Amino acid sequence: MTTRTTNKKPTAVLYTVPTKEEVKPTLEARVKELETELALLKTIMTETYGRPSNYKPPMNIGVGDFIRECITSGLKNVDILKLVEEKYTNNNTTYACVAWYRNDMKKKGLI
Repeated sequence: MTTRTTNKKPTAVLYTVPTKEEVKPTLEARVKELETELALLKTIMTETYGRPSNYKPPMNIGVGDFIRECITSGLKNVDILKLVEEKYTNNNTTYACVAWYRNDMKKKGLI
């Protein structure tokens, strides 16, 4: 602890200020408590309202590869588009994108 005095008033006031080393364990414990509380709140929010808006599922393959796999398995473009939106939460992929992949595969003789 650091001891300091101030002479703002006629009588000196003596107070102590904790050092960083003394405060650090308390702060670390509080951070852990807050992280635990945050995790609990995220769980409650997910259970109550579904998955968070910024949720993105882990992606093992890209959208293009996924579309190609769907095409080779015989799905229609509309069905593929729905699957892409569900799996990747992707609003950028359109029906035309899926059609492009299908035409590209036809040109290459893959389907």
